[in-house]
Amino acid sequence: MLPPPRIRLLLALRLLMLWAAPEAKELMALSGTDLLTTVLAEGRSSRLVRCLREEKQLVESIDMDVHALEQGSLVILEAICPSDRLGEVHQEVCAILRQLQQQAPSSTELKRAQRLLDHGHRFAMEGIGSLAQHLGQATLMSRLEPLEQPLSRWHQWQAEDLQQLSGALDPDLACTLLVRPK
Repeated sequence: MLPPPRIRLLLALRLLMLWAAPEAKELMALSGTDLLTTVLAEGRSSRLVRCLREEKQLVESIDMDVHALEQGSLVILEAICPSDRLGEVHQEVCAILRQLQQQAPSSTELKRAQRLLDHGHRFAMEGIGSLAQHLGQATLMSRLEPLEQPLSRWHQWQAEDLQQLSGALDPDLACTLLVRPK
């Protein structure tokens, strides 16, 4: 029997940027990091998506997530773009991240990010499986708290606080990886 033919799975270039983030037990700091990534890359009106995908059409997609880990979390940005646009995409991402360090999110951006996170959290807690997973992990890590507590943390953040926190997403601090199709 012949082995299956090789399939080219990677068709576009990926720009990956990674930053260190607070440990999972630092719930307030992680909630701010969550808000920052939501302002930057959640939905069509977020800063990175609006500029790079909607207006300039430089990327096919751009995503930014916080991965909470016990001994130090990660923020990962992934942009998928044609290879001839990589330099421009990287420059634009860096410029937008640096702009956030100089200019705090608007009240509209902050409220939108809080609302998106609120809705996502509430939706995730509707299913018995995700609720059990959340409660099980919180119990194992001795971080059991009322289910509405994350909502409270997100709403304690002010735009100026997020601007200060944005220094953690300085492009010069990122580990950057370029993944090219063969």
